Amino acid sequence: MDKFFNFVVKKPFLTLLGVIILLVVFSAGVFKIYLDNDLLHWFSKKSKIGALNYYVNERFESNNPIIVMFTLEEDVLRISNLIHIRRMSKEGKEIEGIVNVISITEVDDVKSTSGEMIVDKLFPDNFEDIKDFEGLKKYIKSKESYNGSLISKDGKSTVIILQPSPEKNADYVALKVRKFIDSYIKENNLNWKVYYGGTPMLLNSITDLVVRDLRFLIPLVSFVVFAVLFVSFRSIKATLLPLITVLIGTACAMGVMGYLKLPLTTFGVAIPVILIAVGNAYGIHVINEYHEKKKNNHVDVALLSVLKRTFIPILMSALTTFGGFLSIAFANEMRSARDFGIISAFGVIFSLIFTLTFIPPVLKLFPKGKVSFGKLTEESEHNIFSWWARFVFKYKKWIVLFFAGIAVISAYFLTKIQIKVDYLSYFDKKSEVAIVTDHINKTFDGSFELKLYTKGNVLDSTYLRTLQIIEEELRFMAGGKTRPSSPVSIFASLNEGITEIPMIPESAYEVENLYFFIDGNESIKNILSSDKNECLISFLLPSMESSTRYELVKKAEKLLNEYKNVSIIDRKVAKEKIYSFVSKMILNRMQRASITNISLKDIENFLSSIEFKERFKNYEEKYKYLCEVANNFYSTFGLKTADISKSDLLYGLSPLVWDTFIYPEGNTLVFEKTGVAGLMKLFTDVELTLLKNQLISLILIVIIVVVLNTITFKSLLEGFISLVPIIFTVLVNFGIMGLFKINMDFITITIASIAVGAGIDYTIHFLSRYTHEIENGKNYEEAFYHTFVTTGKGIVFNSLSVGLGFAVLNFSGILPLRSFGILMFVTMVVSALAALTLLPALIIYLRKVLKFY
Repeated sequence: MDKFFNFVVKKPFLTLLGVIILLVVFSAGVFKIYLDNDLLHWFSKKSKIGALNYYVNERFESNNPIIVMFTLEEDVLRISNLIHIRRMSKEGKEIEGIVNVISITEVDDVKSTSGEMIVDKLFPDNFEDIKDFEGLKKYIKSKESYNGSLISKDGKSTVIILQPSPEKNADYVALKVRKFIDSYIKENNLNWKVYYGGTPMLLNSITDLVVRDLRFLIPLVSFVVFAVLFVSFRSIKATLLPLITVLIGTACAMGVMGYLKLPLTTFGVAIPVILIAVGNAYGIHVINEYHEKKKNNHVDVALLSVLKRTFIPILMSALTTFGGFLSIAFANEMRSARDFGIISAFGVIFSLIFTLTFIPPVLKLFPKGKVSFGKLTEESEHNIFSWWARFVFKYKKWIVLFFAGIAVISAYFLTKIQIKVDYLSYFDKKSEVAIVTDHINKTFDGSFELKLYTKGNVLDSTYLRTLQIIEEELRFMAGGKTRPSSPVSIFASLNEGITEIPMIPESAYEVENLYFFIDGNESIKNILSSDKNECLISFLLPSMESSTRYELVKKAEKLLNEYKNVSIIDRKVAKEKIYSFVSKMILNRMQRASITNISLKDIENFLSSIEFKERFKNYEEKYKYLCEVANNFYSTFGLKTADISKSDLLYGLSPLVWDTFIYPEGNTLVFEKTGVAGLMKLFTDVELTLLKNQLISLILIVIIVVVLNTITFKSLLEGFISLVPIIFTVLVNFGIMGLFKINMDFITITIASIAVGAGIDYTIHFLSRYTHEIENGKNYEEAFYHTFVTTGKGIVFNSLSVGLGFAVLNFSGILPLRSFGILMFVTMVVSALAALTLLPALIIYLRKVLKFY
């Protein structure tokens, strides 16, 4: 490296020209960067987590829906209002990227007239053709397929649900939808409140936050780093050099992101901030030592001496930080995390290169320029660090015990950490996005999808009844209010048009005949494949706690697995099972109708009081029996058809007249393949992989650090000793997360690996300077004090510069980045403190067995 150092010092103009060329070439890639915060796109189509989601989206033209909610001051079900809803629905479907639209005016309904069944729109093309409008309104408000799904229970809110194509960027499509709706409302002078919900709209809000953060945080972190460096060096030149160096490195790294066609995500927002904060560390150590050397040497001699002395520790620091970021990349299945790790690693290398090729030539060309600032003189700095050294030397035993105590307490709170991944966790609870989502969740079903995929003979009655059992069990677990989009309810409604009973027919032949009425209907392509061998059940659910969501997903997977093969049991044997299942079905409908004074036990007691018939001759007998039970139910609980429609109640009671009942685990194959997908499943899968990724990442970076430090200090023992301060720092980080209930998510999960990679910098510089003093003839006590008053200063100002740089993220609009920023600030300060207290104390105790004594 001597030839390289000589070239840099002797040929400053050529070296700077090379820096400029690299900057121009690499930074040009910045203009190729694009934004993408769709969680699914963070996984490949071949990944275990993403594969099924991509498949069902393409197979069923399914994607996270765009939900537009309108709240009026009057009843939605007025012709003047319905005309606007229809226009927006039809024009909304014409928007590029929208494949389907569901609204109260466009939804299909099954009608039975004079023994003839008709599948047609709920509202006719001409609203004036409606003969009994009041009757239709009552019908809509009594049906759970409309009330609470498309019309609010108070009748003053409605939704238009638009389905983006899986081939299009959903958040971009959502932007066009919003523009269209806003324009329509304004042009027609409608006094309607509009709420935009659904995942694509959330992605739009996240993208806005990302852009806002980039514009605000990069200048802010640059100013903070500038201020800290200026206080440190009291020189404009010494302040600007590390900052300009790291800005050049950051620009080149972001350019690489553009050239590699990697998207900018919420992870990506942190990259420039992290690189500016971390990357200036190398320049700080070079300039700090340069000011020490130049007092008694010519500029060339001082620069060569600095480069030779600091190269190894700076290189090792960069490599460990590089390793920390790469460990994040290699330990993660998430593309966003991999991209974050890879680009950050590039940034570290660029910062190292430009520290060695930009700072020395500038110092050579402009050797003068130190300016006094404030009352803090070099002598007072010397006194402060001398006092610190004496304190550590005198109280080394108590220092070790203190750190051990903090480590034990941190280890305890580590067990309290919770893992949570949720788009809403990005936003403050008082933000417009959180308020709108909460409003939609309370008024309608929710914004986040849980999808159940099954493959088999969809037109088989056993298949459909098995699906019915699964969806009702899940609905019961979710509180009963949500109503799934499913082929089960469609075939039950079709059967009602013929037999008057809303139930799945007894035979596959009957189901096939019913399919004739909907064959080619656009409304079923999102739930039933064209070859009738695959189907998709979709639940729209509100945001929920991770533990609740996990249990729901786990239950879905368990049910699909248990009912893959079933036993078909005669109704006489299955009486108790039928009663139990019917009780849950009825309660689900009570919950959706906001009838909360009837409990599951009340329904079970009611069913146990009715006559259980062992056989039915035909549908007429079944219908008569169900009507008797339904009328009895209405009178027993004081309900009316306005509270819950007769059709919905009969559907809930329908298993009472099934000829057979389905038990899990048997010899009859129902599903060839099953799976759970949707955003709710995606959140859960990410949460379950975070801990594994954390462990893999930590193991990788620890191995990298031990190997590099063992090579650097030529001793395995010193390699392990160097880890002690940083392991303590990681424990404290996790302890703080557990103590203050900071969730571990896909952003904060990276802290430990970054802490090891970046925080080890302080240990390396302390040990490197210490061994250098020993090798130059000083005894251990002289080397100890001299290391504190020289390198100690660089470590303190470095940690403040890096830590405060991270703390800038507290001003981010994205909540996880705020947590990340504060935790990284604490991590940097604690790692520096441990390197200047715990590490020296351990060195004193272990000096007889360490190589450099």
